[in-house]
Amino acid sequence: MSVACNPVYEMLFGMSFEALLKAICVAKKKPAPASHNLNNLANTAEVKLSESEIEIFKYLTECVVWSGRYPVPKQKEYLEQHWKQGSDLLFDKVSSSSVIQFQVSNDVMGWDNLSNIWRKLSKEFEKQYT
Repeated sequence: MSVACNPVYEMLFGMSFEALLKAICVAKKKPAPASHNLNNLANTAEVKLSESEIEIFKYLTECVVWSGRYPVPKQKEYLEQHWKQGSDLLFDKVSSSSVIQFQVSNDVMGWDNLSNIWRKLSKEFEKQYT
């Protein structure tokens, strides 16, 4: 997948998680919040998330709200926060010196990882109807 596609890919995955979490809320007869915040939706849906999933959902929430749609947010601080969050989440630090920090991509946002999380949530939804 080319670099130009990543923000849209992340936005669409975030939107699919949002829809699925809201569906879980409805299935559990809980009001689905009018929010894009995936961690808040997971809490309302009473879905347990790992620390890694919480961090992924923080990042994907930003992708849904603005980074998948617009090149920059309305406030500079949001962009700086998103860059830092992306750097911390998407890359592993491998070595550093006093001058430079080396990082490698860790594939946290890869199809396999996000699909596994989606399947976990999908099973939670299906449990409401079996």
